[in-house]
Amino acid sequence: MPASIDSSHYILVVDDEPLHRRLISIMLSRAGYAIDTAKDGREALAKIRMHRPTAIILDLEMPELSGLELLAKMAQDPALKTIPTIVVSANADKPEARALLSRYYTFVDVIQKPFLKMHLLERIQHTQRPSSAIHNGVSHSHFAD
Repeated sequence: MPASIDSSHYILVVDDEPLHRRLISIMLSRAGYAIDTAKDGREALAKIRMHRPTAIILDLEMPELSGLELLAKMAQDPALKTIPTIVVSANADKPEARALLSRYYTFVDVIQKPFLKMHLLERIQHTQRPSSAIHNGVSHSHFAD
């Protein structure tokens, strides 16, 4: 991430398909987010450690290091395990995948491919709320009513 990018709205898009990375990046850029991309989990982990994103859009099935393997590595690192992660995958809505994903604190939600732009933007906006902690698709307010 270049130094000139506002790190308060920095999202890392991780997908092995160049077209998917580009489309998601365009959608989010037009909505005002600073975007960086990674082609696999290994590249993503290096970028995450260099410049902590405010959210991650993650595909599950990738070479080198899969999305699940990346989530496992993030879960072991206290500096990374609280980064909200939205899984965007053709297979992520299956019960087996949801069960695996629910183990990781950073996992926020699943968007099934193909998806609508508004669904992605809604979920990203949800992760950017400073008054909410998000866990497995549920928002928990930090403040009592």
